[in-house]
This record gives sequence, C-alpha cells and structure tokens, in this order.
Amino acid sequence: MSSESETSDLLNSLSQRINAIHQRILDPAQSIKPDLFGEVKNLRDRTETLETNEVIAEFLQKSKTLLESAEGYDLGNFKTKESLILSSEDMIKEQITQFEELKNLEQYINSESFQAVPQLSKSIAELKPLHLDQLQDASVIDTRLQDLIFRYNEIALLMSEKFTYWDAQLTKWENQTGQTTPV
Repeated sequence: MSSESETSDLLNSLSQRINAIHQRILDPAQSIKPDLFGEVKNLRDRTETLETNEVIAEFLQKSKTLLESAEGYDLGNFKTKESLILSSEDMIKEQITQFEELKNLEQYINSESFQAVPQLSKSIAELKPLHLDQLQDASVIDTRLQDLIFRYNEIALLMSEKFTYWDAQLTKWENQTGQTTPV
C-alpha cells in the first residue's frame, strides 16, 4: 500500500512541476527572456562540453552499462528501482563529488580572464609578427655571440701557448747563462 501512495505522490509532484513549466512557457502574462535562444545555445554548448569530459563520459558509460544490466528487471516495481539505486550508491556518490568539484572550479572557467580571450586574441595577433622578428634577431645575435666566444677562447689559448713557449725559452736561456731572476 505504501508503494502505491509513494508512486501517487511522485506522480502528483511530477504533474505539478509539468504544469508549472507549461504555465511559465505558455502563459502570456509570464515574461520570457528575449534572450531565450541565446540561453538555449549556451546550454547546448555547455552540454556538448560536458559530454566530451572524460569523467562525465565515464559516468554516462557506467550508467548505460547499469541500464543495460537492468533491462531484464521489472523497473516498474519500486523495490526494484530502490535496489538498483542502492546498488549503484558508491558510483552515484563519486559522481556527485566530481560534479561538486566541477561546480567549485567553474569560477575559474568562467573568470573574466577567460571571457576576455577573444578580445585579447586580436591584440596577440598584432604582436605575433613582432615576436617572430625578435626571435629571428635573437637567433642572429646568439650565433654572433657564440662566434665571438669561440674566437675569444682561441685567442686565450694562443696567448697561453705563447706565454708558455716564451716562459720555457727564458728559463732555458737563464739556465744557459747561469743567471736566475727572482720572481
């Protein structure tokens, strides 16, 4: 008896919600946003974005698998529905946690910085050729610097070799004459 009253209550609640929706949409006294099509497009875009999310895709796949496994059961029975929901309680809790996390991170996704990206892309497009020119100039300067460092190292090596040669010559001549100079 209680399942019949629960079913009746559920049906009444759904009827009231449907009537309220019909009244809001069809009643001329209710004002519908003139931007309704924009809102619908926004919802469609968000839905498509959510459908491509790996976590949500996994949830949908698990739900589909769960529904496929429940095809043999009589889903009209309240107890069957209850046992089906209770058996997937952990998965539902996990999905709720993930949706809450997604909602908490929504502030970063919908931040002013991300909203300004289309306007900023025009400015960035103007800077792109300048940046590429600077990269090319930096490459030329880097090549020139590497060449100068190589030449400096060659000169330092040659001077060291000459110093060592003349030091050895002076030492040899001093030894031949028998004189040594204090260092």
